[in-house]
Amino acid sequence: MLYELERIVNEPVTAEELEDAKSYLVGNFPTTIETPNQIATQIGQVKLLGLGKEYLEGYRKEVAKVTVQDVSEP
Repeated sequence: MLYELERIVNEPVTAEELEDAKSYLVGNFPTTIETPNQIATQIGQVKLLGLGKEYLEGYRKEVAKVTVQDVSEP
């Protein structure tokens, strides 16, 4: 486990790893807003964090735009 944590810190993410992660996040997002309770939870978190309504509306589009360079920046 420590090896993997060190690798994550010291090695850049590959394009394939990034695409896999983005596909998961974008594909999984609809399952987080299926029920009224889930929708209320998402909206509550957005309001609590001050993200604005456009955060949820643009979530999948914004995740899809992330690049390897974006992930590599400190």
